Amino acid sequence: MSLTVWLTFLVAQFLVAGAPHDQKRRSRIFGGLFVAAATALASFRSA
Repeated sequence: MSLTVWLTFLVAQFLVAGAPHDQKRRSRIFGGLFVAAATALASFRSA
């Protein structure tokens, strides 16, 4: 995947992450996005 596709995916997932009051779900999804972004960045740097 290209970096642009990854960033678009991350932003879309964040926007769909749920209502502001749903804090546990939001923090879990945000954590998952952070891990995905870090993994993507690591793969781009090693490539």
